[in-house]
Amino acid sequence: MGISLLSVLLLLTVLHCGQTQENSKPTLRVNPDTTVYTGDTLTLTCDLQSSLTGWKFMWFRVSQQLDHLTSEYKNTNTLSITASDTAEYRCSALRGENSYTDYSDPVKITVRKRPKATVKVQPAERVFIRERVTLTCDIESGDDWRYEWFKNNNPLSEAQWRKKYEISNVDGSDEGDYSCKGRGLTEPSYSEISAAVRLTVSEKSKPTLMVNPHTTVYTGDTLTLTCDLKISHTGWKFMWFRVSLQLQPLTPEYKNTNTLSITASDTAEYQCSALRGQNIYTDYSDPVKITVRKRPKATVKVQPAERVFIRERVTLTCDIESGEDWSYEWFKNNNPLSEAQWRKKYEISNVDGSDEGDYSCKGRRLTESSYSEISAAVRLTVSERTPIPEATSTPMQQHTHTSDAVTLGKSETPLSFVEFCLIETGNFKQRSK
Repeated sequence: MGISLLSVLLLLTVLHCGQTQENSKPTLRVNPDTTVYTGDTLTLTCDLQSSLTGWKFMWFRVSQQLDHLTSEYKNTNTLSITASDTAEYRCSALRGENSYTDYSDPVKITVRKRPKATVKVQPAERVFIRERVTLTCDIESGDDWRYEWFKNNNPLSEAQWRKKYEISNVDGSDEGDYSCKGRGLTEPSYSEISAAVRLTVSEKSKPTLMVNPHTTVYTGDTLTLTCDLKISHTGWKFMWFRVSLQLQPLTPEYKNTNTLSITASDTAEYQCSALRGQNIYTDYSDPVKITVRKRPKATVKVQPAERVFIRERVTLTCDIESGEDWSYEWFKNNNPLSEAQWRKKYEISNVDGSDEGDYSCKGRRLTESSYSEISAAVRLTVSERTPIPEATSTPMQQHTHTSDAVTLGKSETPLSFVEFCLIETGNFKQRSK
């Protein structure tokens, strides 16, 4: 029910018709403050400086009209309300049946969203026995607060009123769900209670050392060592060790990352561990053996020979002494030979001068990133075909034996009788010099 402007005019008319109006004007006071949070309880006091008694009081919320906060005038001058949203309020007083005061001046009550509280844990929510743990109650508003702590929804007396709760030597009894909220130092307002954060306390952990791509590699291969810790990685630092008569650190200090790249040199065992803070160490991982083998050699073989004639068929084969599966990379004059890549054999069906050059190869393992040594280069030489020489003889050489040398026209090289006969039949191929 509201009092509109028309109602006020009618009320004044009634007063002029015989009712009286008390000239006093009350003052509206708000406790604890005019700026509060949603859900806070406020006390409105209608303070009337009058020597008369018998007053009754009413309060109004100011909108487009005055909205009654009570259905009738009350005998007491205080009223409790719950803050919901920002608004202005007034009050007035009545004595008897027809003696009214003026309305008080309006008082604005500002209602803010209740701030949230958050529990933060250092170094982490999962910790080891004997670690130092700090729980902090953060409230998003910058107001002054007293802090209330709860463990498993029960008040935590040893932490009350403190922003930070420290456990210097944590053990299993400290496990649980922690929450907090704030109360205003000078007023009864409060924050929302935080979500609970679970603190888990474990015995010392043991990491696992993993090797990529493989624990059997060749000299010079690059490996990645991963120190895998099956708990939160927050705040952990890592170190790797080579196992000999004693543990030899591979890094001068603990690293912030849990991976380390190394170059394989010889067969050895490796371990890792993790550190958090100044004195919390994990156990060492189980040792992992990395076997390092000599890198296999590659060799280029050429059929039929390294010196050939134009239009011959040539086959180059990349032989690697290890029997493992390989993909093959070919090079001509030290440049990648794209048409031959990944094949063990490279065939040139109709060789010509453009195919001359230095050929080399190497192998890469199919399932990992290791590789063989690159082969020594083999030079392929391509020549024009030599004209067939004509055989001549002196008059004194009427009879020739198989072991005799014969002089051929257009050739300065002595040929055996077998070669001579091959020329005669058209089956001779020039021998290598």
